[in-house]
Formats: sequence, structure tokens, C-alpha cells
Amino acid sequence: MNALRSETLLQTDFCEPEQVLASFNKAFPGEQHNDMFFTIWYGVYNKPSQSLAYASGGHPPALLFGGTPSDKSEMFMLRTKNYVIGVMPDAVYKKGTQKVNNPSCLYIFSDGVYEIPRADGRMWQFKEFSEFVQQPNIERQSDIERIFQHAKKINQFDSFEDDFTILEIVFTDTEISV
Repeated sequence: MNALRSETLLQTDFCEPEQVLASFNKAFPGEQHNDMFFTIWYGVYNKPSQSLAYASGGHPPALLFGGTPSDKSEMFMLRTKNYVIGVMPDAVYKKGTQKVNNPSCLYIFSDGVYEIPRADGRMWQFKEFSEFVQQPNIERQSDIERIFQHAKKINQFDSFEDDFTILEIVFTDTEISV
């Protein structure tokens, strides 16, 4: 994260997601880090053109919905088929672009948000998660809270086995809120 915040990746245009992933891959080779790797979803929003450039490396797709959290419409899965960071030294990374109409909601999350063991022994699947997120939020709580409470309710355990990380970004004509 510090390499992003401080923009210290050499010869990288941080407005080009595929360059950011390629630079991370060069800077963090798995063989120099206990054969560890990481996944990433990285996006850059261009407000004048309402365009979102993004790239993902082994990370779950971000979900973009037209509309507000309480009234969602069409869903777009924002994913590029790239390698995780740190596995393939000479990997070539590709980006995708998506028009973002106002209003829209973007959800970026870890796999721990939907890979939740249920009491019946089944795992909550990505498809079920994305369908749940797409439902209109008619409750008097934030969409993040609604998703979290549902995940707690279906979880067979008292705590989550994996990290539960989710970010909601709302785009309107006047602002972008996180």
C-alpha cells in the first residue's frame, strides 16, 4: 500500500492500471518473499469522461451498479484476466475500461466477503453474493452494514474465517463518496 500512496514504483504511470500491476509484479517477486503472492484490484476514475480504467490480478471482480444503493439497476463485473502479483516474473497485464453513469455504486471487496461457510456445509458463492448486493437496500442501514449483517447471519461460525473487507464508492453528478 505504501508503494501506491507514495507512488514509489519506478517508471510507472499511476493513471494506467496495467502499468501499476506490472510494476508491483516486478517489485515483489514471490521467490524473494517466501513464495508469497498477492491479489489486487486497481482502478482510476476520470471524472470529466466518466470513465473507470481498471486492472485486477487474481482478485475478485469489482461490482459496478447503475443507480444508488437503494435503487440499483444493471450490474457490471469489472475483472481483467491477469496473473496474481509475484508469480510470473514476465507477466503482461491488461486493463479494462467502463463508462460510469451517474449515479452508480462500485463495490471492491476481498474473497472473505463471500467465501463464508454456511450451517448446511455449503459455501456462500460469489454468484449468491453478487445477487444479494444487487437487491435494493430497503433497510435503514448502509449497504455495507446490510451486507455485513447478512454475512454474519449466514456464517456457521461466530467470527469470520477470512478477512471481511469491502469498500463502497458512490458516484453522483456532484461528488464521489467512499
